[in-house]
Amino acid sequence: MNDTPFRRPDQWLYVAFLGLILWMPLPIGSVPFWANSLLQAWVFALSAVMLVLLANGRIRQTSALYAARYLFGILGAWLLWLLLQRMPLPREYLASLSSGAGDFLALTQPLATAPETAHLSLYPFATTTAILNTFAYALFLALALQLINSSRRIRTLLWVIIACGIFQAVYGGLAALSHSTVATGTFVNRNHLGGYLEMCLAVGIGLLLSETGDIQMVSWRHRLFTVLRWLSGPKFRLRLGLALMVVTLVLTRSRGANTAFFVSLILAGAVWLYITRKRPSIAAMLMLASIFVIDIIILGEWFGLDKVVQRIQETSAATEMRDDVWLETSRIWSDFPVTGTGAGSFVSIFASYRDAASAGANVFLRHAHNDYLEFLIETGPVGLLLLASVALLALRQAWLAMSTRHRPLLQGLGFGSLMGIIAILYHSIADFNLRIPSNAMMFMLLIGLAYIGAHYRSPRPEPRRPVIPASDGREDDTGDRTASAGSGVSRSARDR
Repeated sequence: MNDTPFRRPDQWLYVAFLGLILWMPLPIGSVPFWANSLLQAWVFALSAVMLVLLANGRIRQTSALYAARYLFGILGAWLLWLLLQRMPLPREYLASLSSGAGDFLALTQPLATAPETAHLSLYPFATTTAILNTFAYALFLALALQLINSSRRIRTLLWVIIACGIFQAVYGGLAALSHSTVATGTFVNRNHLGGYLEMCLAVGIGLLLSETGDIQMVSWRHRLFTVLRWLSGPKFRLRLGLALMVVTLVLTRSRGANTAFFVSLILAGAVWLYITRKRPSIAAMLMLASIFVIDIIILGEWFGLDKVVQRIQETSAATEMRDDVWLETSRIWSDFPVTGTGAGSFVSIFASYRDAASAGANVFLRHAHNDYLEFLIETGPVGLLLLASVALLALRQAWLAMSTRHRPLLQGLGFGSLMGIIAILYHSIADFNLRIPSNAMMFMLLIGLAYIGAHYRSPRPEPRRPVIPASDGREDDTGDRTASAGSGVSRSARDR
């Protein structure tokens, strides 16, 4: 089967999938109802076409999609849990499952006029929306695992993600510099732009890491040739794009986004150094070091990194409203400790728990500014553990991609997904990026990249001609290193 993405039965499905990725962040992160509905319809339509192709045998299930079966099982359990919250239940059963929900209904619906059934969710419409969103996110992940099934498609996807990040960086950065304000890009909130850029930067650094070979400086001519080739090649353009994204990340003045980027880069870099400690790449080490030296120190100082640091230093219990919100939110969980208040119900229940004397009591809040706490009060410990299992499985797959695969591209996928997932998990302590549809879908795409990196198998058949000797140091058109001449190359060895 040809590796070219436009000679396959699913070629237009693949193009439409890339178009979806390009579109996601543009309409305010797909937060408005119409944009979120369009996003869901787009995913459902692509998924229906993919199912038809699979049922007719036009395409075959990929190894990455098969390997993610346990992950989809967990997502299925999460959906069933949300359906239980949305399901009409007899009032006596409801009170036994959630005393808090029973007490809430007793206050809001007198027994004389109350219906015989009710829901565990205190905001059924929002829970229905959460169910549709989760279903769309799961199908989006399945599309990624099925459609990104060749080396060329992997690289194209990575460049599309990087292009989205560069667009947000240029658009948001120019708007911030021209209006002397913070960068928000096409998002309404600077923290959400920061979260999006965190993931795009992680993917870009992973790709750059995969294309960084070892440095062998034989002579000054070779040094000059290497530098000129780097300045005129795609690596320099990628490096410039990463620098632009870092500048705009600093211009967001988001404490959570900048801290999450630095922490994730340090942790992912430490994992990479640990895995490659026996075969370190000097060029890759220099590249990671340049992210800190050039981007953080030089570009950061020019574009206001000191202002971000100042915001972090000025953060205290007296000036930070999130502390009061988290304290009041924890009171909700004490009343709904098992089943939660229902997915998406925070906006309707939180106002009744607000302390009039607390900071920002008159401020309307739609989210708790802590994804973990909000998922806990809305879905209970069961829901939070299911989502934590999804994140842990994804981190494990990213580790496997970095530690067990030999192809630099797949190792780069592992690094990028590991760094991006860590960044969002850290950022979620003080924000709600996973409640923004475009950012949540990008997070699911990072999970997909982790599985692709760990389980990708080349669709190309065994070569019947003699293989190229390994001493040439060349690669076949799928990017796999070949074995010595005269010896056969097994499918599993070539795919790794």
